[in-house]
Amino acid sequence: MTPWTPMAAIRSLLPRATIPVLTALSNGALCTSELAAATRLSNATVRYAVRKLEDAGCVATHQDLGEDGRKRYHRITGLGREVARALGGDHRV
Repeated sequence: MTPWTPMAAIRSLLPRATIPVLTALSNGALCTSELAAATRLSNATVRYAVRKLEDAGCVATHQDLGEDGRKRYHRITGLGREVARALGGDHRV
């Protein structure tokens, strides 16, 4: 068995959607359904990851009461960009 690096161990503890969500948000704010489409994950999986990332200060969310109804838009924070870089996410982050 290959020994784990500290970063590999940390990555294994994260929800699987963490890096894809942070990477998708690196291009700008997205609502939950847009994030799900961009990451090819279910809405429930994206909501869970966003909640965890919000709690950690990596994602900020605001609600838009536009003509389409209520949508929650998520954006990556400065801390989120640093975390994505450290975890080896998309280099555009």
